[in-house]
Amino acid sequence: MLPGGMEIENIKLSGGTEQQQPARTYGVRAEMRDDRLLLFIDYMDRPFEYKYLLRAVSRGTFTLPPLAAEGMYAPDINAVTAAGKAEIR
Repeated sequence: MLPGGMEIENIKLSGGTEQQQPARTYGVRAEMRDDRLLLFIDYMDRPFEYKYLLRAVSRGTFTLPPLAAEGMYAPDINAVTAAGKAEIR
């Protein structure tokens, strides 16, 4: 079990495919790890939304770490969100 109480539901393991984005000519590669989701986006010219599913694996109140993003070749372009909390009953 993970200390965060949640696991990422990997849709590829259930025979599904990653979400499709119409009218896009660039790709998104997602790597699902035990403790994080890594997104590699080829090109972004407008706001982007990526959805994924989580599965609760243990009960409790957990602190959600901040989300961080940065340009691979332009690390001065970056963003960090605020931390949060999640309660699993």
